[in-house]
Amino acid sequence: MMRRRVVLTLCIVTAALAGASAGPGLAGGESAPPSGSERLRAIVRRVSEAQRRVESLEARFRQTKTSALLLEPAVSTGTFLYRAPDRVRWEYEKPDPMVVVFDGNVLTTWDPGSRRLDRVKVSARQGRFVRVLAGTQPLEGLLQYFRVTLAGAPGGGDRLVLEPVDAALRRKIRSVRLDIDPTLHLPVAVEYVEADGDTTLYEFSDVAVNVPVPEDAFSIRTEGGARVETWDTSGGGPAAR
Repeated sequence: MMRRRVVLTLCIVTAALAGASAGPGLAGGESAPPSGSERLRAIVRRVSEAQRRVESLEARFRQTKTSALLLEPAVSTGTFLYRAPDRVRWEYEKPDPMVVVFDGNVLTTWDPGSRRLDRVKVSARQGRFVRVLAGTQPLEGLLQYFRVTLAGAPGGGDRLVLEPVDAALRRKIRSVRLDIDPTLHLPVAVEYVEADGDTTLYEFSDVAVNVPVPEDAFSIRTEGGARVETWDTSGGGPAAR
C-alpha cells in the first residue's frame, strides 16, 4: 500500500512539473545556471555527458520511504532496468511483489497481489521527472525547473541538491538529492522530499552500464481477471477505462 502511495505521489509531482512555468528570469525556456562554483558547473556537465552515453543500465535498488504516518521507515528492494531513451522498469521483490514500468509516455503499475494494473499517461515534460528518479535524465535538461547546489556525499562522491524554482512545483516537492558515483559519474542514490516533509530514497547497487536488456523487459504480462484503471495526467484527469 505504501509503495502504491509512492507511485501515486510521483504522478502528482509530475503533473505539477508539467504545469510549472519557467519562473522569474527563465522566460522562453532559458536555463537557470547552477548555483555556486565553476566546479559545480563542471560536475553538472560531466554527469550529463555520462548520462547521455548510457544506452542501457541494470542495477539492484533499495527504496526507503519515511513519513509522519509511519512508525518506522518502509523499505522495499528489487531490480532496476533502463533502456534509452525513455524506458524504465522497477521490479519490487520484497516485502511484496510489484512492477512499475515507464515506457514512452505511459507509467504502468502492476500489483499481482490485488491483481490491479494502473496506467497513467504523462506528458513529455512529466516524463523527465520520472527519469530524474531513475537517475537517467541528463541534469542539463532540468535546469529550467531546478536550482542546483553542491554538497559532499559519503564515500568521496559529490551530492547535488535540486530545488524547484517554480512556486507550483514547490507546493508538491521540496527538493531532489542526487549522490554521484565518483567512477561512473552517474547518480547512485536519488532522494526526493515532498512538500510535507515525507521522503523517498532510491539507492542503486551492482550497477552495470550498457548491458543487454531484452525488449520485452518493459512489457507487463497479466493473466485474466486483472482490474485495469487508466489515468491521463497530461490532460489533467481520468481517461476512459
